[in-house]
Amino acid sequence: MSPSRRSVDRPAFWHQDGSYWPLEPMEVVTLWLAVGDSTPENGCMRVIPGTQTMTIQEVHERTDVNNVLGSGMIPGGGGGPPGNTGTI
Repeated sequence: MSPSRRSVDRPAFWHQDGSYWPLEPMEVVTLWLAVGDSTPENGCMRVIPGTQTMTIQEVHERTDVNNVLGSGMIPGGGGGPPGNTGTI
């Protein structure tokens, strides 16, 4: 994979995987597998308890930061925790 396509050093903004999958009914399971060391310092995945019961939140294009998905939920208005910087 070319360096420009790698997710190294690029954040993934808060999101719900279901926002990217047009499935009905939304009865799916997601698996995230770290293939290297995952620490708070290098950006390990965080999960907000209870969000699996929320309705699917809208994601918005994010060009302010080069990020893995190119989009994310808007902090303070889109499901992120209070005081969230928008990255995980």
